[in-house]
Amino acid sequence: MKNLKLEKAQNLEMWHVRGSAAPAALGSLSCGAPQMFKINGFSDLGFSTATGPTEFYLVDEKDGSVAGELKAKADDADTFIFPRQDALFVLTGEGWKDMMLRVSAFNFKAAGDDDFVMANMAGVSVWFRVSATDPNKVLFGCDPSFGHYLYETLCDVVEEVKAL
Repeated sequence: MKNLKLEKAQNLEMWHVRGSAAPAALGSLSCGAPQMFKINGFSDLGFSTATGPTEFYLVDEKDGSVAGELKAKADDADTFIFPRQDALFVLTGEGWKDMMLRVSAFNFKAAGDDDFVMANMAGVSVWFRVSATDPNKVLFGCDPSFGHYLYETLCDVVEEVKAL
């Protein structure tokens, strides 16, 4: 766990997509429509997931092609795309799942590679997405009002486990 690194994911943005025509709009994308609480990955950390029958999250690089493609196709009155301001972080390094056990009761080793996980970590509700290309990299986000607290707390935990 000595190579763990926590960074703010400043090159990514998140969107909340909803509406009765949203499933069809997402289905028309080059990456296809996601299933309920399953990751539909289209890049290393970019993904979409369904959180309800007509509600979705989309994470893409800033000015990313998938978000741009969706915006271009979703001019239907029944598809609404809102920017989310989640605090986004990337944790990299071998042993990140073991480190997470120090701050969350969720066993990340039990989660499937394509699962969209929502769990409590250090007292904050957080969602997770494991990298499609690197199993030693995880993207996670939370409400922005908890972002600074979570980042500082996890930086301390990373330093503690590096010292072990």
